[in-house]
Amino acid sequence: MPKASVKRLIDNKKDKLIDFVLDIEKYPEFVPFCEGSKVYERKQKGDLTFIIADLTIGKGPFVDTYKSDVKFNKKEDNLSDANYEINFKSGFCKKNDTSQMNRFKNKIAVVTGANGDFGKFCAEKLAEEGCSVILWDLESTETLKCSLKKRYPNQRFESHQFNICNEQEVVKHTNLIFSEFKKLDILFNNAGYQGDFINTIEYSTDDFQKVMDINVIGAFIVLREVANIMKKQEPQGGAIVNTASMAGIGAPPNMIAYATSKAAVKHMTVIASKDLSPFNIRVNSCLLYTSDAADEEDSVD
Repeated sequence: MPKASVKRLIDNKKDKLIDFVLDIEKYPEFVPFCEGSKVYERKQKGDLTFIIADLTIGKGPFVDTYKSDVKFNKKEDNLSDANYEINFKSGFCKKNDTSQMNRFKNKIAVVTGANGDFGKFCAEKLAEEGCSVILWDLESTETLKCSLKKRYPNQRFESHQFNICNEQEVVKHTNLIFSEFKKLDILFNNAGYQGDFINTIEYSTDDFQKVMDINVIGAFIVLREVANIMKKQEPQGGAIVNTASMAGIGAPPNMIAYATSKAAVKHMTVIASKDLSPFNIRVNSCLLYTSDAADEEDSVD
């Protein structure tokens, strides 16, 4: 989301219905207001389509919850499956060809937590762009590997099943990649565990420790070992993306372990980006957006 637009909406009438006009060609990430806004008017200005809508900012336990009440008529609105992504519960948006094919051709990527929704989606998008992908997960990723091999027979896919909290296993599998491919270009450091959703006074030490072990210690071990490979390979460098969360900034209730762990990941990202920049290694994090954290948006990577 463009920061300026988010700021404008939040600062206008926080936690209330907000009227706004949105240029969906310029800001496609706001459309189709999935599980969100009520579109009540559409206007055309040249090649640009504008929509006037009510945006409801809800209060959820983790991320904002949005109630959908989008009404449209496929025929009257001149919509087609070929030109628009259509969802009768959440709305529609014009299809845009945003993919620059083969941006990651001949690149090697590791995706941790590859069996999860984020990991699987990222692995598929990397493969779609020509990347060879090594899938890391505590559970088997053979099904995903076979699916990717079938769709992209000219690329390499591997399934590595192990626990990222085991330092020796991470070292072993990282070295296996380097010995086989002689390089590692991309890391999506995504594996994580949400933990219990419960009040602080009832939270168990064991679950808190588990969240920290996976989300912080495991993520650190993976980042460090992959960074060492990226440092010594020729040419030197690579890209690392850590999965953080706006929970680490917005501090939602009943998530003391998860939110704390993701705050740690965010700071780990900032520090690592400074430490690793001399080796041409970029380190960034991706965070989910919540309105509770909007006031602190300027601190988000």
